[in-house]
Amino acid sequence: MNASTTLLQSEKEYTLKQGWKIFIKGFALLMFAGAAYCLYLLTQKDENPYILLAIAIPVAVLAYWAWLDTDKNKIILTHDSIARQTSIKRKELAIKDIKGYRTEKDNVFIKPISSAYPKISISGISYWRNSQEIQHWLQTNLIDLDSAAYEEELQTILEDTNLGVTTEDRQKKLASVKKICTYFNIAGIVTFFMLLVFPKPYQLVISIDLLLSVICIIVFGVYAGTITMVDDSKKNAYPTLSTALFLFAAGLLLRMMIDYDLLDYAKCVTPVIVVSISLAFLFFLIYKLRKSYKFGYTIAIVIIIYSYAGVVALNCVFDSSSAKTYHATILSKHISHGKSTTYYLEISKWGTRTNSEDESVPSSLYNEVNTGQNVNVYLKPGLLNIPWYFISTN
Repeated sequence: MNASTTLLQSEKEYTLKQGWKIFIKGFALLMFAGAAYCLYLLTQKDENPYILLAIAIPVAVLAYWAWLDTDKNKIILTHDSIARQTSIKRKELAIKDIKGYRTEKDNVFIKPISSAYPKISISGISYWRNSQEIQHWLQTNLIDLDSAAYEEELQTILEDTNLGVTTEDRQKKLASVKKICTYFNIAGIVTFFMLLVFPKPYQLVISIDLLLSVICIIVFGVYAGTITMVDDSKKNAYPTLSTALFLFAAGLLLRMMIDYDLLDYAKCVTPVIVVSISLAFLFFLIYKLRKSYKFGYTIAIVIIIYSYAGVVALNCVFDSSSAKTYHATILSKHISHGKSTTYYLEISKWGTRTNSEDESVPSSLYNEVNTGQNVNVYLKPGLLNIPWYFISTN
């Protein structure tokens, strides 16, 4: 007798996998131990009892809840309903009252037909015993809302007479645009890694990134009714350029942050705002052509990133003016270790800088110089009149 037959005859309960239960209970024991240690510290005269109690009580309550919920946590399936039981409450939905379900990574969200009914979520479905049976029940009894949305959107595309006279013409057009988007998305990935790992020849790589970004926006405008910037392949039948645009912008931003220091960052505010507004207006016009306002957060992020990175790139990379030289002394050196390693030199005042300041420098320069040594600070006016500078021993 298979799982489906069993579910048709009676309800079946599913609990967390044993290994996951052991992990949660083990962590709960550590929390209990921490709470107990806080209570022990109450016996010490020098400790603040209010702070210790403020820590011990919530930690103990949370540990108790985690321990209890591990055993009470269940998913209950029948031939016509699904229930989610926790230590606090039970949520149950009949199949007839369910609109469908969505999956995000390892999480399942079951949506009712009305707000009068509860929503049910299953976090980490792979952590449950016989999770394949749960997924089979969902697929057999409920509508996959992401797949349904994808099919509905695909049908809308194939019925759009602007893409071709016949369905076959529209399918060919859609396939062609998908191929174009794939090429651009691949170019975005390649350019991103070139900018971070091997940006040589430097000016050419920066120029290619800027040019491809502009072409990408033009392509988006030309195929305004076919391409989207909503990056959700599960329910989005339209080809997307979001990966390409984001990587073009992000790669350029990281490269500019690594390579260039502006003398006064406030001076780039006006050009960045102008570029941001211009790009936002351009995308608004493109989306107006689509007659669909699936703007997506990706575009907003890209506009902000690209506006700043593009302004800095134009100002610094293509600045061919002569530099004014200043002299400064290295007062100290230190290294910051975090998600990445950053090398700093504290240098004395120079030019318009009236106080000593930490400057991030390449590791090669950091290892080349010593405290007390003099370095040159080269100040350039910038192509957009935003002064920038760099430090060197030459």
